[in-house]
Amino acid sequence: MTEQLALPAPEEGPRKKPKIGGVILFGILVGFGFVGGSLVWAALAPLTSAAIASGVITVDSNVKTVQHLEGGIIREIRVKNGDAVDAGDLLMLLDDAQSLASFKLVNSRYLSLRALEARLIAERDGLESVNWPEEIVTNLENDAHLREIKSAQQAIFDARRQALELRQNILLERVEQLNSQVTSIRSQVDSASRQLKFIDEEVDAVDAMVKKGLERKPRLLKLQREQAKLAGDLGQSRGRIAETLQKVGETKLQILNVTTEHMNEVVAELREVQSQLDDAKERREASRDILERSAIHTPVSGVVENLQFFTTGGVIGPGEKIMDIVPKNDELIVEAKVMPTDIDSVYVGLPAKLTLSAFKQRTVPQLNGRVFYVASAREDDKRTGESFYTVRIRIPKEEKARIGSLELIQGMPVDSMIVTGESTFLNYLIAPIRESFERAFRQG
Repeated sequence: MTEQLALPAPEEGPRKKPKIGGVILFGILVGFGFVGGSLVWAALAPLTSAAIASGVITVDSNVKTVQHLEGGIIREIRVKNGDAVDAGDLLMLLDDAQSLASFKLVNSRYLSLRALEARLIAERDGLESVNWPEEIVTNLENDAHLREIKSAQQAIFDARRQALELRQNILLERVEQLNSQVTSIRSQVDSASRQLKFIDEEVDAVDAMVKKGLERKPRLLKLQREQAKLAGDLGQSRGRIAETLQKVGETKLQILNVTTEHMNEVVAELREVQSQLDDAKERREASRDILERSAIHTPVSGVVENLQFFTTGGVIGPGEKIMDIVPKNDELIVEAKVMPTDIDSVYVGLPAKLTLSAFKQRTVPQLNGRVFYVASAREDDKRTGESFYTVRIRIPKEEKARIGSLELIQGMPVDSMIVTGESTFLNYLIAPIRESFERAFRQG
């Protein structure tokens, strides 16, 4: 038989309870420490407040949209999307048949008035020939109609000048005739004056002899009759001189009147022509501008984007967009849309955190920028109907260098966080309560 081993019997006595008071106390202290630390953190730790805005990369001077005021039919397209162009390069040609015909008509009217003006100025200034404007002289060889206009005005100038000279010469000849009459009458007056002097002496001598009885009285009376007649003729001759001199003055006045009337007529016509010329010049410049716009040139150096027309013979509507020119070597910025609810805290100079969502976030750092423009007027998105304010953010060169070989491209999306200030977590919690109390007190 096997022997069984006997185990010692457990000792009998009271069971001891575990000590949990220290654990509870430790837990309470940890809880109070966590709550206290959280309150301290909430009261003291700064949290950044920001306005979130979506945006895109764009150029500082904005994309140049090429349009045409009048529109037209495409004759030739010289560029395609992606082409680099320099300022002034030809982009597109429009059919100019209608604008060219219109310009020729307006230009012909303008040059006709210029020729008329030149002729009238020559008449006004009493010139012997017309000083034709340079723009008429230079176009004579290639413009038969202009040559006809010049010849017609030259013929009018010659005819009017000859007619004026003829009228003046007739009156001048009359003046010469009258002056000759005056000279002749004065000679007669001189002769009669000498005769009268002799008769006066003879009358005095015969009168003395009659008084002495040495001469008969009839002879004295005869001499006295001749004396009276000669004196009368002398008076008439002097009167004729005065009358003829008056006619000379009147004729000279007629010459002056003829010249003055002609000059007044020329000046009035010149004033009217110059008024018409001002209007014709404006029309000519406007027509020339339309003709020159049939050749569409780029306003700036850049790259062609968003070309809207690709076929010759296509029709461009008035003011319709033709293409965009993205300026090259221009600074790239961020143009963001800020919600109206955030715009009151956004102003120029605020820093911004920029996330380039087109790149992988793990490899591309967040860039720092600064607000340099805030729009004063609200805009509406035509696609979504949402309202927004345009804000522009400049990226410093040193920040752009942080993305290495990656290139910022026009139109690239950007998420912008515009830092508007700092506050604590506790302030965020009690701000709604404080605002509610303030409204309640104001209403009360």
